[in-house]
Amino acid sequence: MERLGGEVAALLMKIGGIIALILGLFEIAKGVLTIIVAHAIGGFLSFLFPGIAELIKIIPIGGALLAAAYIIVGAIVVAVGYSLTKIPVPTPPEEKGRWTIILAVLIALALIFGSYGLLVAFALALASLLLAPSARPPAPPPTGRY
Repeated sequence: MERLGGEVAALLMKIGGIIALILGLFEIAKGVLTIIVAHAIGGFLSFLFPGIAELIKIIPIGGALLAAAYIIVGAIVVAVGYSLTKIPVPTPPEEKGRWTIILAVLIALALIFGSYGLLVAFALALASLLLAPSARPPAPPPTGRY
């Protein structure tokens, strides 16, 4: 039964990591598209309203800042998703505790910002950590005395 729990936990961990990886890549793509659209809108409005062209130049700057936020968040999510796919099952107890705290914080942030896809990905990973058996520490070497 422990083996089946470990296999299910490993599968859930990989699925959660892959979902987070894909959603992070979408965030990066959204950032790149934001840069393109902000510059296109700024150029078009500057063409339509040449009298306020200096004021319209703010639009690409704001778009670039928003795009930077998307790209940074996407890169962090991609890194976490990739790390989730590399967690060994069974997990050592100290690593299990660390990832439980990290995933709980990420779930809270996903709830706060309304990112339900990331919520599902991180919840799957957390569920797999709770299902997975802990790695037992190696037995101490025999001393030769009985």
